[in-house]
Amino acid sequence: MANHIEYAGVEDVYEIAALYAVALARGHVFNDANKRTALVTTLTYLQIHGVDIPRSDQLEEIMVDVAEGTLDAVSLAEILYTLAPA
Repeated sequence: MANHIEYAGVEDVYEIAALYAVALARGHVFNDANKRTALVTTLTYLQIHGVDIPRSDQLEEIMVDVAEGTLDAVSLAEILYTLAPA
């Protein structure tokens, strides 16, 4: 992840959070709970960077799409941006 972020020059917190989400949800890092871990990691990363998006059923459904590969990191970043409080 760090190499991808560094070499691609990604600086946007939403894009970075989305990259982590995709890596965790699709990477099957754990035996179970990869989507939940991806969601919590994404929201925590954003919160650390001053963006507080509450967990919701909508986000859980979105993470299923991420895990299935029907939603990519760019699209997820756009969704996260729209869900962030103004």
